[in-house]
Amino acid sequence: MIGRGAIDHAWMCREARARLGGQTAAAPTDDERVAMYRAIVTAQVAQRGARIGVAVARRHLGVLGPLAPRVRAPLFAETTLAGTLAVLERAAALARGPSPRAAGHVDGASV
Repeated sequence: MIGRGAIDHAWMCREARARLGGQTAAAPTDDERVAMYRAIVTAQVAQRGARIGVAVARRHLGVLGPLAPRVRAPLFAETTLAGTLAVLERAAALARGPSPRAAGHVDGASV
């Protein structure tokens, strides 16, 4: 079942390779997690159209790891690809560090 597990934890192979080599792999960064979710939602929209693609991509919210609780409500409120990508960009920016303009909020939800 590695295939299904790798969808929500795409770094599984990197971690396994490191462990087999006697090393530890760094945890995925927030930027890597956001990039993976962006790729998933973009592929779903390309395959199924915006409304259904955005909705179906939500099942992979776990790929966002520690960011997921902060972006869950804003992502579930979005129905467009553009809106979803905007939520992801704001979340990634907050994960990198607070900006004076957006400190403490992601799409209207406190973080």
